[in-house]
Amino acid sequence: MWRALAINTGVLFILTALLLKDIVVALVTVLICTMIVLGTYGVMMTFVQYNTFVATGLIACSGLAVEDVAHFVAAFNLTEGNTEKKIATAMKHTFVAIILGSLSTFFSLLPLAWHYMDFVILYQFTMFIVLVVIGLTSGTVFLPAVMATYGLCREDPATSANTGGGSNEEVDKGHSAARPNITKETFETERI
Repeated sequence: MWRALAINTGVLFILTALLLKDIVVALVTVLICTMIVLGTYGVMMTFVQYNTFVATGLIACSGLAVEDVAHFVAAFNLTEGNTEKKIATAMKHTFVAIILGSLSTFFSLLPLAWHYMDFVILYQFTMFIVLVVIGLTSGTVFLPAVMATYGLCREDPATSANTGGGSNEEVDKGHSAARPNITKETFETERI
C-alpha cells in the first residue's frame, strides 16, 4: 500500500509541478493530500484493524483527496496580485465548488449507511465519509492557511505592508484605502 501511495503522490507532484510551473505549490498540494490520507487512515484505525480493504480504500482516498485541493491551489497560483488578493480570489472562486462537491459526495454515499452488510457500511461508507469530512476541512481551513503562509513568504516586505491600496506615504501616516481616516467632519459631510 505504501508503495502505491508513494507512486500516486509522485505522479501528483510531477503533474502539479508541470501544469502550474511551481515546485513549492506542488509540494503544498502533495502535503495536504498526504495529510488527508493520513487523517483518514488514523480515524479508520480506531474502528478496524489494518487489512487489504483499508489499504485499497486509502489508495482510492489518495486519488479523491485531490478534489479538495487542486482547484484552490490552481486558483491561488494563477491569480495576480498580493497574497491577500490571491487568497480572497481563490476562496471566492473555489469554495462553493469544494463545498458542493463534498456535499454531493456525502449525499451519494448516504444510501450505503443502510446497506444490509456491515462490511459495506464499515469499509465503504465510513471510510469515504471520513474522507469527505477531513478533505473538506483540509481544503477550506488548512490549505488556505498554508497557501497564505507561502504567499507571504514570497512577497516583498516593502509591498506586503501596503495591502490596503493606498500609497506608502498614506500607510506611514496611518491612512489607507482599507482604513480611511474618518473624522466627525467627514462623517457629517458624507451624511448630507
